[in-house]
Amino acid sequence: MRKPGSVTARGPLLDLLFGSDTDIQQGMRRTYAIYAAYLESLLVPKVHFPPPPTPETLLQLDRSLEALANVLNEQVRAKDSEIKDLRTQLTASNAECAHAVSELNELRTKLNELAAERTTRLAMEHSASWRVTRPLRSFMRVLRTALSRHSGSPAKHARHSS
Repeated sequence: MRKPGSVTARGPLLDLLFGSDTDIQQGMRRTYAIYAAYLESLLVPKVHFPPPPTPETLLQLDRSLEALANVLNEQVRAKDSEIKDLRTQLTASNAECAHAVSELNELRTKLNELAAERTTRLAMEHSASWRVTRPLRSFMRVLRTALSRHSGSPAKHARHSS
């Protein structure tokens, strides 16, 4: 389109497209549209679709899919069973671990008690009163041994501490 009153030089193609009557313009547009579609068809790769499957082929595919689904379902059931067994083993292992921890705590308690008793005994044995009464304890031990030999039965309250 031009502004009214403007004068510019144009070539014969532009005169044909813009200066001719409406029928010629529409024919030119159709020609360009046809050539554009032709060029696009040359540039776009052709897609070849395979022929549609036959009913027999569809039936075979359906059977194959069903067999595959059965195999996969069986594998899922086997894995579910394996998971159940592993959970049972885990529960048993957790119970064993809890029992072992409980036993360990009991042993630690006993060890601490024994250590405390040993500390008390050592403190007692190294005390002044223990050292002072040592001869008396030795005398009592000899006396009990002599009495047990004389009576023929072991002394009921014989002590073997020093």
